[in-house]
Amino acid sequence: MNTTGKHISVTQVALGKMHETITCDWNMTNPPEGYNSTWAVTKNIPDPNDDVTTPYGVVVPCGRQVTNKAINEKFKDAYFYRSQPNEYIVYNEGQVRLRYIVRIKQG
Repeated sequence: MNTTGKHISVTQVALGKMHETITCDWNMTNPPEGYNSTWAVTKNIPDPNDDVTTPYGVVVPCGRQVTNKAINEKFKDAYFYRSQPNEYIVYNEGQVRLRYIVRIKQG
């Protein structure tokens, strides 16, 4: 494999039950009791109308950023630590399956 340039890994992740948070805790090493992952929520999401579903049934968000009305209502008076993008954190590498490594040419 050519190792020059930049690379992106495309993974399939089993998120399970997600703990939603709008704050940042750099010391978290596990999700809270009863959860499998953490969702660091932001005010925006990719437009669900532009999602693409793979032949395996995996939904890939591909839309432009739009306001997440449900999250903004749920956390309406809160300060959002992060602006974007959403971050999904898993703590067990068994929840992640590498699908592709994409090389990006420069120049």
